[in-house]
Amino acid sequence: MRNTTENLSALQSRMNDLQLENQVLKQLLEQNGISYRREIQALHAPEKLEKYETNQGARIRHPQMITDVMANHFYARFWGRQDVYSKRSEILPIPRILGSKK
Repeated sequence: MRNTTENLSALQSRMNDLQLENQVLKQLLEQNGISYRREIQALHAPEKLEKYETNQGARIRHPQMITDVMANHFYARFWGRQDVYSKRSEILPIPRILGSKK
C-alpha cells in the first residue's frame, strides 16, 4: 500500500497534468473563437437560469397530415392490448315490448 506522501505526490502530479490540459484546451477554444466564459458564469449563477423551458410546446412537430405509415406505427404499439381498445360486443336484438305488433 502506498503511504501518504506517495499519494500526495501522485495527486499533485495528476493535478498539474489536468491544469496543463485545461490551459491548452482553453487556448484552443480562444483560437477558434469559441467563448467558454459565459458557460462558466452560468454555472456559478444557477438561480438566474430557468428551471424549465418557457415554451415547451415549440419543440413539438405537428405533421401536415397523418399518413397510413404513421397510423400503422401508432397502432403497432397497442396490438394485443385489451385495455386500450373498447371491446366489440355482439349486436343483440332489441326485445319486443309486450303487446306490440310487428
